[in-house]
Amino acid sequence: MLDKSILLCSGMAEIYMLYDFFDNLFEVKEGFAGRKRRIPYIFAVCLLFCINLFENTYLNLFGAPILFFLYVSVQFQASAGSRILHVLIVDSIIVCGEVILTILVEVPPRLMRAGAIGNLAEIPWQLLTAKLITYMILIMIKQLSKRSKYRIPKYMFFIYISQSIASLAIMMLSYYANQNISMSENFKICMTVGFAILIFGNAGMFYAWNRYAFQMSVNMEQKMTIVRQNAETEYYRQAAKTDQHQRAMIHDMVHYLKTIGELAKEERCEKILEIVKDTTGEISHAATAYYSSNPVLNAVLNEKKQEGEKRGLHMDIYVEPGLCTEGLSDRDIICIAGNLLENSVRAASECGEEGYVQVRAFMQKGAFVLKVTNPYRRELKSYHKFLFTTKKEVGFHGIGLKNVERTAAKYNGFLEWGAKERIFTASVVLFLDKQKR
Repeated sequence: MLDKSILLCSGMAEIYMLYDFFDNLFEVKEGFAGRKRRIPYIFAVCLLFCINLFENTYLNLFGAPILFFLYVSVQFQASAGSRILHVLIVDSIIVCGEVILTILVEVPPRLMRAGAIGNLAEIPWQLLTAKLITYMILIMIKQLSKRSKYRIPKYMFFIYISQSIASLAIMMLSYYANQNISMSENFKICMTVGFAILIFGNAGMFYAWNRYAFQMSVNMEQKMTIVRQNAETEYYRQAAKTDQHQRAMIHDMVHYLKTIGELAKEERCEKILEIVKDTTGEISHAATAYYSSNPVLNAVLNEKKQEGEKRGLHMDIYVEPGLCTEGLSDRDIICIAGNLLENSVRAASECGEEGYVQVRAFMQKGAFVLKVTNPYRRELKSYHKFLFTTKKEVGFHGIGLKNVERTAAKYNGFLEWGAKERIFTASVVLFLDKQKR
């Protein structure tokens, strides 16, 4: 019974290390996010345990990698080639860890074979050491990989790996120190439990540092986003003032023309040229479209329209006359409209001549609705419960959409999306008469 318990724990450790390795490089499929990810994990552990129970070396040699491949295929978003390559890497490292331990502590190969279940109780701490070696190697690979999502600062990694190496050295020295000393069963049990705590402590410490580094990166990204939003707010406010000035110029154009007419009757050409010179520069920049009575929303739409047209996109923008934006702050307008349009322009620009962005802003049953539609080419990737992106870079680029979701929640609203036949639609609904103050 003890042998089978050790075998089950060994299988749990191997599947967890496989999951941890892939989670660091690839995205979990939407259907298995959150607590649902435990379902394939439990199935994989049970199947691996059953494979090992047959005590067949060849079945374990070929069956375990196949099981690993099936598990990651169900759990993660990755191409078949990437899954095969990384499964072989993990399986090779697991075998390598056992081989290294066999050499270091001179464990007979017969005791390390998966088929030798009846002998596992004789080497419990050796198995724990093998898992520690495997975990350390996988951690090093994750730290060195440029695709890694949870890389920690180098100094923190150096401190951690020093701790792990010291733990491994203590376990080895304990083994050699007690080789020629007769130990009681109770002492062996205590020693094994101590080693187990040491290993789990190492794994837990790295996990805690990993999450700390990740959270620090997220906080830094959020601070950068706030700085960027402040800069954009100031930019759009200046753009709104410029737009108001331009509209005032157009409104006063009738008076300018009348004045020029009177001056022409008096043949005062120099004065006419002076007036024209003063107004030409301002008139030449008065091509800003008028979409909304809200100057900031109007500035955002115009700025994104110009950006889209520079990329060769057809920008179809319509704002319902009389659209109510009362109670909606300038910062929130920029956050919502700016982020949605930025993502749409970027995705649509990859579609060539078929690229376009359609924007609709209207009131529906007292709610403010902003709907953005665009085609896309790349596969959508999940970075949040229901937010998607097509950007190439791995990192925190889902933060913009999360900010939109969080901003919508301030107004008891929500962000929803839909993708069908390579057409992506994102809609934000805000209840401005019920916003939280």
